[in-house]
Amino acid sequence: MGRLIKAIINFFRGLFGIVSEKLEDDVRDGKFAIEDSKAQISDFRMKIAKLIAENKKMQRTLDLSKPKITKWQSIADNAGSKQDWTSAETALANKANAVKEVNTLESEIKKTEGIIANLKKQLDIAQGKIGTAESNITRLAARKDAAEIRTGLAKAASGLQGNGPLASLDKLEQKVDASEAEAEALEEMAFSEGSEAAELEAKYGSGSSDVNDELEALKAKFTKTE
Repeated sequence: MGRLIKAIINFFRGLFGIVSEKLEDDVRDGKFAIEDSKAQISDFRMKIAKLIAENKKMQRTLDLSKPKITKWQSIADNAGSKQDWTSAETALANKANAVKEVNTLESEIKKTEGIIANLKKQLDIAQGKIGTAESNITRLAARKDAAEIRTGLAKAASGLQGNGPLASLDKLEQKVDASEAEAEALEEMAFSEGSEAAELEAKYGSGSSDVNDELEALKAKFTKTE
């Protein structure tokens, strides 16, 4: 039983440090540490239960040993009443052994009860620490994810400025604007030339024969006069 008690005590000495140290690692290792601690607590809960069972067994032995004191005292009295001092002496020796056994059992039971109470208290504290660790790991995991998202968005935002990947889109827009402007200019020139020719044709084309006739008549007039 001494080894069992020592093992349980040593476990609690190291448990709290394990939980706090592991939480300093990344989220995954922190979760692993919590799960390991839970497994250890479950294992030592069983060991504490075994210790309680051993103590109950001693209590039953004590309950059986106490009547022995009264029994051997009664035997010693009966032997003394008959002056059978040898039997009386043997009975008193057995009574002394019974008293010693009872005292030892009572002392051991009381000591073990104190150890069990202390271990239960430490177990409750350990479970509370693990509960806090689970809450912290969830909170830290959320903060870690948020930080990664913020970092990713910041990097993406930087890509939208300066010479980032999307800067080429600005250059493409400039080229498209220039091409559209050039096309509009060429269209304007082409339609301008066509409309001017059409205007001249409308103005002088249909009346060209009349002008020529008048010009010939004018020439004839002045030629006759001379």
